[in-house]
Amino acid sequence: MRSQIYNIDASLRAKISLVALIYTITAAVSEKEGLNKDDQKLLEDIKKDISTVRGTYEPILDDPEYVQLSDERRKAIEESLDITRLQLMTLIHKHELITESMIKEIQGSRWL
Repeated sequence: MRSQIYNIDASLRAKISLVALIYTITAAVSEKEGLNKDDQKLLEDIKKDISTVRGTYEPILDDPEYVQLSDERRKAIEESLDITRLQLMTLIHKHELITESMIKEIQGSRWL
C-alpha cells in the first residue's frame, strides 16, 4: 500500500483514488467498531478533505507536457494527500481498523 501511495510515477488521480479507497474501508469498518465522537469527527473531516482534493484535481496535472504549469498545484494536492494519509493511518492504527489483507480482498493485489 505504501509503495503505491509514494510511487513517484503514480498519477495524482491514482493516489487520490487509493486514499479514497482506504477511507471507504476505514469508514465501513469503523461504523461496525464504533468510534468516539472525536474520531468520528476526524473521519468526517477526512471525507471532506478527499472531496476537496478530488474537486481540485484536473487531468492536466498528470500530463508530463505541462509539468511546469502544474507543479505548484500538484505539490499542493500531494501535501493535502500527505496530511489525509497521516490522519487515516493514525486512526487505523489507533483502532486496529483495517489490514493489508482487507485491501487486497476488496481491490486486489495490484494495489499493494
